[in-house]
Amino acid sequence: MFAVTLMCGCGGRLSEFDAEGKLVWQVTNEDLQGPEKIDIITGISRLKNGNTIAGNYTGNDANPDILEISPAKKVVWSLNLKGVTHVAMAQLLNAGLKPSDEVLAR
Repeated sequence: MFAVTLMCGCGGRLSEFDAEGKLVWQVTNEDLQGPEKIDIITGISRLKNGNTIAGNYTGNDANPDILEISPAKKVVWSLNLKGVTHVAMAQLLNAGLKPSDEVLAR
């Protein structure tokens, strides 16, 4: 059994489906407690700790370009690069600038 993670910017949501197409996890803007909002999600990576890193393609000065969201649907980290929009992908690197071994799946 494997999971297929689908990206959806319609209404700002990130959904994960299993191989049979059953929704197994979803976070929406209504779930987020803080000021961060998502729109078109890109470049999803699942971390070993269960958190999800996602690019926010239409991030702007008011919304983050990259977010880390916990399985409990909490934003645990975000990055807002002033003047940067349309983030399509982010890669987590370790201190040696090599791909991080904390990434479980991309």
